[in-house]
Amino acid sequence: MSKDLPWRRVAAEGVVIVASILMAFGIDAWWAERGQRAAERNELDNIREELVGDRGRLEQNVRAQARRAESAATVIALIEGLPGETGMLQVPDSMVALLVQAPTFEARTPTLRGLLQSGSVSVIRDSSVRSALAEWERLLANVSERELDARALVDEAVVPALIERGNVGRVLRGARLNARGASWKEAGLEGSTTLRVDTELSGLVSQRYATAEHASHTLSQALRALDTLVAAIEMSLGT
Repeated sequence: MSKDLPWRRVAAEGVVIVASILMAFGIDAWWAERGQRAAERNELDNIREELVGDRGRLEQNVRAQARRAESAATVIALIEGLPGETGMLQVPDSMVALLVQAPTFEARTPTLRGLLQSGSVSVIRDSSVRSALAEWERLLANVSERELDARALVDEAVVPALIERGNVGRVLRGARLNARGASWKEAGLEGSTTLRVDTELSGLVSQRYATAEHASHTLSQALRALDTLVAAIEMSLGT
């Protein structure tokens, strides 16, 4: 003969079991959330360090592109100082070298690059950081486009035009050495080169000025975006 079940005790035990399960799920969720936040802080801290470490390189590239634009503008002024549209002109080797130097900037931020390539950037919750990050990436893409435009102009038009109009082999070699860190003296670029000037060369130098100035301006925007991103990360980290 069956006895009546102790429903109150069964119900109480059921409540305890359900509560225990919910508590376990809650603890798991809390632990997972804590792990995600720790991962976020670690990633943000690494990104900040990379950006701060790369800032000097970016600032140096801003100044270098500005010097190239200034050099091109000076050569334009020398050309315009000739009595006619054509003639022979003595141009400082350093200025010719700056005309043919067209380096590109690439950020050294492996942590950030890894996040973006893996699609794990969603680990960053702070909307201000995500917005600043998007602006930084947009401007980096613009910088690359501007600098590649400058390189194409130099390789495809400026260098061939200079070769046709003067003995620039020594200057081209020196420009390469200078780009690698050699001083003007070490690169043999303290003299001057005679160039045959015409309207085509004048136009190309003007284009070179435009590409260098545009690159310098875009790099300056990227530098400001870097500072904004670092500030947003530091605010998010509470540092």
